[in-house]
Amino acid sequence: MQISVTLKSVGTGSVGIPRLSLNFRAKNASQDNLGIVRLTAEVYVAPAMNEYEMKNCPFVGYGEQEYQSVQLSMGQEQDWKVNVLLHPYASTLIEQVRKKGDLFLVVLFYCTGAKIKDNASPLTNLERVSVYADAHSGEYNCFGVPQSEWEKTLRNLRAAAFPEFEEVVRKASERAREILREIEAVAAKVKQAASIVGVAQHAIYFKDEAESNRRASRYWLGATVVLAFVGALYSLWSFRQSLTIPPGGAAALWPHLAYLTSRVLVLSVVFFGMGWSAKIYRAHKHNETVNRHRQNALRTFETFALATEDKATKDAVLLETTKSIFEPQSTGYLAGEPEKVPSGAIVEVLRNAMPSRESS
Repeated sequence: MQISVTLKSVGTGSVGIPRLSLNFRAKNASQDNLGIVRLTAEVYVAPAMNEYEMKNCPFVGYGEQEYQSVQLSMGQEQDWKVNVLLHPYASTLIEQVRKKGDLFLVVLFYCTGAKIKDNASPLTNLERVSVYADAHSGEYNCFGVPQSEWEKTLRNLRAAAFPEFEEVVRKASERAREILREIEAVAAKVKQAASIVGVAQHAIYFKDEAESNRRASRYWLGATVVLAFVGALYSLWSFRQSLTIPPGGAAALWPHLAYLTSRVLVLSVVFFGMGWSAKIYRAHKHNETVNRHRQNALRTFETFALATEDKATKDAVLLETTKSIFEPQSTGYLAGEPEKVPSGAIVEVLRNAMPSRESS
């Protein structure tokens, strides 16, 4: 079973992926009526007519007949339309091989058919049908497409199909850039939040220090109370002792002098220790208050910094937090502390930000 084919023309299809339409004229060269079951084509591009080696012919794609004609009578001719999906890479290969000249296509047909004895007989004895082009005796058939016809087809492909492909690429590229900008924005916010949270985490150090000062202040307060109680008891006891010294003349002066000296010495030591303990107690209470203030400043820093997008406000919050940590603080526990005037930097920043927000 043999069928001879000639290439009539080439066309395009722009539905979905670009398609190259090969329009053939087929003729039944057998002595029997044929029924065509399936027809596919394997398409290559060649550098020249009748001077090709398949290893030097790039593959273009597979094609399949658009519609199926059941019967091809002896000597009858009919049109075959084979559509080949033409990807941009295949189009580039064609142009590289063509080199701005005529186009030469090498086609290998796969055709399955059967002999039909009469119009009513079923398809039997399925076998491969030999499809060949004139002047070609092998399986591979070469067809020439004039340069002008191919360039017209190429313009139709670019005008009808490739812009859709380029539009898809353009939209995908824009979407990718948009996603990249979103990722960069999220990364910047995460980095900023991480830095703010990292600053706030240092509050634990001041908390531990404040707790240590609180415990130490209690010990020294206890020592001050004990020394005051001891001083009071000794005063009462020594006063009672003074009553046991008999009054007299010059001979009785020495007991009074010894009593007075011992009392002054003991009470001086007791009251000095009490004063020293009270001083250390005030120092620890001062440090406890300062460290507690630093802890609260760092704990509230995260809230104020994340509550606004204004850079000036964040800078003011950071400045005030830094001052509360590194500048000396007045607590009232230490003698001679200067009175510190509260800073109005944050109030000024908020006052300046309110009109701009209302106007926007």
